[in-house]
Amino acid sequence: MSDDRKPYFRFNPFKWPVSAGVPLAFLLYGDEESSLWKNPKVRAEIDREYGDWPWDGKKPGSYVLLFRQLDSDEYRVVIDPD
Repeated sequence: MSDDRKPYFRFNPFKWPVSAGVPLAFLLYGDEESSLWKNPKVRAEIDREYGDWPWDGKKPGSYVLLFRQLDSDEYRVVIDPD
């Protein structure tokens, strides 16, 4: 993975998401095109974090960060407004 694909959080770090004590892998920024945004599990995570926040269903916006557990299809969304 190249350096430009790693999320950069210098000024306002957030708690990296974990599952069963294992850190999740960063997948996408919310403003990147991906078929994952149509995945029902991903959409459910976005809805859980954002509630009624409107989005076009294609990509949720640059404040959304998508993570995944490496050995399963468990997804986690983190909102980073900075």
